[in-house]
Amino acid sequence: MLDTKVEQLLNGCSKNWGGKSPSKEAAMSKKQPEVLTLNEVAEYLRIPRSTAYKLAQESKIPGQKVGRHWRFRRAVVECWLGRGFSTKKGTRK
Repeated sequence: MLDTKVEQLLNGCSKNWGGKSPSKEAAMSKKQPEVLTLNEVAEYLRIPRSTAYKLAQESKIPGQKVGRHWRFRRAVVECWLGRGFSTKKGTRK
């Protein structure tokens, strides 16, 4: 079950994107994974791995730890990025 903040973020994105989930569009075009690793999210955002790790540790990018590993839902990262969040927690550009 998704946590409330993630659900709100995704619901807000689907409204802004014409009701279509970004992950469904991406999956249809390239069969991309729904869940990203730290390396994959760093590559997707075109930032160094160390920066992605730091942002995740500081809860500035939406993700969660599974054991010792970070995992990120593609749809949530796309929505977070599309909404224009800066690296300061909870602020918008």
